[in-house]
Amino acid sequence: VAVVGHRVVGYYSLVSGSIEREVAPERLKAGMGAYPIPTQVLARMGVHHDHQGHGLGGDLVLAAMVTVARAAELVGIRAIVTHPLNQGLTGFYGRYGFRAFADPPNEWSMYVLMKDVRTTLRDADLL
Repeated sequence: VAVVGHRVVGYYSLVSGSIEREVAPERLKAGMGAYPIPTQVLARMGVHHDHQGHGLGGDLVLAAMVTVARAAELVGIRAIVTHPLNQGLTGFYGRYGFRAFADPPNEWSMYVLMKDVRTTLRDADLL
């Protein structure tokens, strides 16, 4: 959570997940075996409306990426997946390397490979 004073102004949550190989984009399933592809899902994220537009959402995405990168050192995680609430949020997540599952997108679900997460974190001096 992100806290200002005694007030929660933002949060994110992560859950474990997987994607069946048959429905995964080529980039996601490349080099993977015949098993479901292990992922971490950025399940929920929110910023209080008074604090939107000041970079807190981006900080939360980066914090989630750091958490997942640490977990990926211990367990298999191929990518982070997120399901934005609306199409307008896809551009926000795109700034952090997330890509649509389909081209053209048939829904708003997006993913970012762990190798790209690590690059993003190195570029931000967080890894």
